[in-house]
Amino acid sequence: PALGANGSRPTRVNYADAMRSSDFCFVPPGQHGGDSDRYLPAALFGCIPVFASRRELMPLEDMEGPLERGDPGLEGGAGPLRPLGPGARPGPWDWRAFSVSVDVSELGTLHKLLDAIPRAEVVRMRRRLQGVWERLLYTSLYPGQEPYAGLRARPEADAMHGLVRLLARRAREAPRR
Repeated sequence: PALGANGSRPTRVNYADAMRSSDFCFVPPGQHGGDSDRYLPAALFGCIPVFASRRELMPLEDMEGPLERGDPGLEGGAGPLRPLGPGARPGPWDWRAFSVSVDVSELGTLHKLLDAIPRAEVVRMRRRLQGVWERLLYTSLYPGQEPYAGLRARPEADAMHGLVRLLARRAREAPRR
């Protein structure tokens, strides 16, 4: 059996419970410094993702849609992505609203950086994650099947739906040749 650092047997930790009860979850880069999907479980469990790069392009960075239930500044609440009125467009997701990015050189002081975020802002960031997680998962591809069966995700609000809308918008905005 494995031994802990002090020679004792390590205590088993439930991964989901640990993330659910944490405010911040570290999201290291993927293999060779590339993107990883470690932000998904963090968002799913309401744990603010902490990225180890300020230059990394965020997933679905130019996705449109609400970030927070009932936020009057965001169109449509947390329901399905709906078309806005004529000429109106929401801005892209601002990942800073629900995640933290630091340079690798700042990892030694990460605890100080995170402690400096006011508690009220941490609560707002976690609340915004409630309007984001569903848009990061492709739940409509496997409706009612594991691992998505218990999530109560709405197919009209998942990543596939958002990606199709995003591609349609890019096609409309593309310069004509």
